[in-house]
Amino acid sequence: MFKSKKGDFPITRQQAYRIINKVAKEVGIDSKIGTHTLRKTFGYHAYRGGIAVSLLQQIFHHSSKGETMKKFIVRTLYANVITSVALIYLAPFAAITSSEVLIVLYGGVLLGLGIGLVVKAGGAIDGSEMLAVWMNKKYSIPISKFLLVINAFIFIMAAMVFTLEKAMFSVAIFFIVTKVIDFVLDGINQGKSIMIISTKPEEIGQKLVDELGISITYLNGTGGYKGDDIRLIYCITDRFMYPKLKDLVLSIDKFAILEASFVTETTGVQKNSLLK
Repeated sequence: MFKSKKGDFPITRQQAYRIINKVAKEVGIDSKIGTHTLRKTFGYHAYRGGIAVSLLQQIFHHSSKGETMKKFIVRTLYANVITSVALIYLAPFAAITSSEVLIVLYGGVLLGLGIGLVVKAGGAIDGSEMLAVWMNKKYSIPISKFLLVINAFIFIMAAMVFTLEKAMFSVAIFFIVTKVIDFVLDGINQGKSIMIISTKPEEIGQKLVDELGISITYLNGTGGYKGDDIRLIYCITDRFMYPKLKDLVLSIDKFAILEASFVTETTGVQKNSLLK
């Protein structure tokens, strides 16, 4: 039976399924619900939506960021409504292809794009994504990696019910999904953050500005071995310019130390032509 603070509802979960199915059929919606169906239909999304909202309330009940959570809840509910309506509307249409390879590739890309856009906008589509967002905020666990682990566990369980082949296809789809989510969340403006340690910082810095047109920042530091005062060079450039930067630095000081790491959502960084 369903429970609430006021008591139990005199209806079982299976009876609720039948009622939802009956209503769906009356309005012309094909809605077969069962424990062994893979089809995400009206009844499934109605039930899943209830779980998602309950999970959302439990996770964020004690959150101090009330205004932020209100926006998250509104955007999550909006995303769920749009998803359910779209699935209902698209259900009667025939499949574009029956190729499982194409389904894995394009399905993974489209699903990852959709999830990524929703999460980037500050919402979620289902309970696992809400939990992933919460884990990311609390423990800095990447959303895509958390979703991959959760769904991999689900797919392992599914392999025991369905065929191993279907579970393998599902894992492949969600691997693509996680990569697309990372791409959407990290942004297309990816660059390289570079730290240069050299005994010739002024000469290197001037060459970077004059020849490559890269904006630099000097940082003051202290050597850990001798305790000498040193000047470090910090800059951000795109990954295509990095090889030219590296060659230029090492041509001036072959003992220079370069540390480079990928950065995302870079703004205000001058874009230079590779032909320059």
